[in-house]
Amino acid sequence: MKNECYGRIFPDMTDLRINRENRGKVFGAFVQSVGVGVQGRKVSLDRGAWEECTKCPDYRSCYDLSLGKLALEEVVLRYG
Repeated sequence: MKNECYGRIFPDMTDLRINRENRGKVFGAFVQSVGVGVQGRKVSLDRGAWEECTKCPDYRSCYDLSLGKLALEEVVLRYG
């Protein structure tokens, strides 16, 4: 059985919330918007969570799944 965080290293970019931290297990994204348009973007990294992930026996397959999901989310957002 896989951990609950399996495949969730990055936040779900298809459900990006504005003016709120969007968190994955390791990485986060913050998009700031006041009024019309985007005024700022920030990507964050939880180094402790990264160290924990790299020690997990499922790390490689979890990382591959997380990257695959991230790539597919990009396609859906761009062309969907």
